[in-house]
Amino acid sequence: METKDVAKKKNRIRNQKGFTLVEIIAVLVILGILAAVAIP
Repeated sequence: METKDVAKKKNRIRNQKGFTLVEIIAVLVILGILAAVAIP
């Protein structure tokens, strides 16, 4: 029963519109690296 509940929660997360926290952090890291390379 627990595994089915976990799968449902994962599907809900995947079906949500917008960005997840992990995606936002990844974008900020990439932008930070690009800014660090471009500014000097």
